[in-house]
Amino acid sequence: SGCGKSTLARCLNGLVPHTLPAHMSGRVVVNGRVTHASTVAELSTSVGMVFQNPRTQLFNLTVADEVAFGPRNLGLDAPEVARRVEWALEATGIAPLHTRSIRALSGGEQQRLAIAGVLAMGLRVLVLDEPTASLDVQGTRQVMQTLARLNADGVTIVIIEHRLGEVASLARRTVLMDG
Repeated sequence: SGCGKSTLARCLNGLVPHTLPAHMSGRVVVNGRVTHASTVAELSTSVGMVFQNPRTQLFNLTVADEVAFGPRNLGLDAPEVARRVEWALEATGIAPLHTRSIRALSGGEQQRLAIAGVLAMGLRVLVLDEPTASLDVQGTRQVMQTLARLNADGVTIVIIEHRLGEVASLARRTVLMDG
């Protein structure tokens, strides 16, 4: 705790230094883009982030509306938005919940909804900041299964976590931050 994991996550999507001012040395490159030389909007087309508390990212009334929000804001036409919503809901295993109120979701369902919302943007890099922090064993298992499927489909996943047991089986590379 306190070693900068969440700060690193915010560097990957450009929130640091563009939105959260910070002194940076070196450079961060994600998907070929130097983050300090790209705007947050430009980076948002490459890398998506799911924050530690998914409720802070959810603000629509229903699951389907939440997932459609990003693609609609990209200016995509209705058939493309619908295609992306359907794909993201299927990819995260929450398609049966598409009409449900987001307030009626469990913690694991909210986490998968936040992931679906990011995926619907068409991103190939997904950063998750402590995705298992508020989940029970079943919710953790569901989220890890979702992430394994997405990674198998070619999505690059960066998980920032201090509960390593739950995510170790997914890791191809592990970086330990200390101090």
